[in-house]
Amino acid sequence: MRCPRWALVALLLVAVVVPCRAAEPSAEPRGNVKVTIRLGRLENGQRRPTKSYDLVIAPETPGSKLLAGARVPLPVGEGEKSEAGEGARFVYQNIGFSAEAQAWILANGKIKLMGLIEDSRLADRMLVSAAEAPLYRTERNEPYGPEDGVTHTLILHGISNGLRNVMIEVRNDLIADDTGQGVVADYLARLIQESLDA
Repeated sequence: MRCPRWALVALLLVAVVVPCRAAEPSAEPRGNVKVTIRLGRLENGQRRPTKSYDLVIAPETPGSKLLAGARVPLPVGEGEKSEAGEGARFVYQNIGFSAEAQAWILANGKIKLMGLIEDSRLADRMLVSAAEAPLYRTERNEPYGPEDGVTHTLILHGISNGLRNVMIEVRNDLIADDTGQGVVADYLARLIQESLDA
């Protein structure tokens, strides 16, 4: 039996909503921009919507943010205590789906929208699967992550096509021979399949 192919689909719909007035009485009213983000999956070539989120943006502002998931602390370093006697150091990572958007209402009545959508659900599931069967040491964003500018291929081929994606770094010594390549390939194939099926 063939497993269905799953993919993340994000559809952005934009409409001007609810006029608001600036603090000065003489200022012209201007509208906010509502962005509806619909998440779903592709199953046998059919779009299957799963969730919908609305993001309201005040134009010409730093924008709005949406996080559907959690912002969790991840330990960094060896947990040494600092001079102040504090415990381990942490960096916070968004887990799940997040979106940021900015909007501008142009003179011709059109709307210019700039946004960023991130979806870490596939990576999240793979990390859980890897923790349940720890054949290798597995870490998020190590030895580098998105802040290092290494996500061009994910953005170009994954995100822009609505596909769930994950970046995997494998140490060269683990795949130096045919046996190592086979073991790593089987392990990754199992992790990916379990995570897509979850």
